[in-house]
Amino acid sequence: MISYSHKDNDICHRIYKTLTARDFRVWIDLEGMHGAVMQVMANAVKQSRCILICMSESYYLSPYSQSEAQFAFEKQRVLIPIKVQSGYKPDGWLAFLTSGRIYVDFMKTDFNAAFDKVVSEIASSRADEKDSSLILLRSNKSETSTIKSQLLPTSSNQSKHLKSRIGRFEDDPAEKNTETGNKQSSLQACVAGLQERVELMDTRFEKINDSLNWIMAAITRVKMAKDNPPYIENPKSKSYSK
Repeated sequence: MISYSHKDNDICHRIYKTLTARDFRVWIDLEGMHGAVMQVMANAVKQSRCILICMSESYYLSPYSQSEAQFAFEKQRVLIPIKVQSGYKPDGWLAFLTSGRIYVDFMKTDFNAAFDKVVSEIASSRADEKDSSLILLRSNKSETSTIKSQLLPTSSNQSKHLKSRIGRFEDDPAEKNTETGNKQSSLQACVAGLQERVELMDTRFEKINDSLNWIMAAITRVKMAKDNPPYIENPKSKSYSK
């Protein structure tokens, strides 16, 4: 999406045409919107991933431009600030929104060179988005593994039963004879992994049991103290003989 002031039509329309020539899908208000302007602008921002902020004095003074840019900021769209007025320095709300971002100056740089920088910024934002998706995917996989580990049997009887099944598997000659070479090694590694998990579960069960015993003892002490509060003698009630 290109967010701009219509007083900067020439340079902004040229940027739009060059982007579309390179097969970019771009939303821009070419003729000037009428009717429900704010709703149209909001829909355009929601449907866009990157917003080109065409900075100039007229853009800064336009309430529509301010609303559009701030809405894009709130929706966490990628903002790419570009200067379309010679010598202009962003101020106020525009300086706040574009602070810390790389400017592309179409007034100081050859158009094609500046345009290539814009394309590079768009490509960079896509790469960042893919990296974020990959990190999220890895995080979800980690959470899934944690959930699976928590869904293992939750009682000592079940863990003992699992141990006995593993023991029978290891001692069964028929099972051993059916696997050779790498398959046998793989099964042994699997069995060892299962045994480690069972031992880990036993340790956790013991810790949970100890914690429960401590809690029950604490509850008992509190209840006893409530039913039989200790007698505290009031020093003022004592009588003294002279």
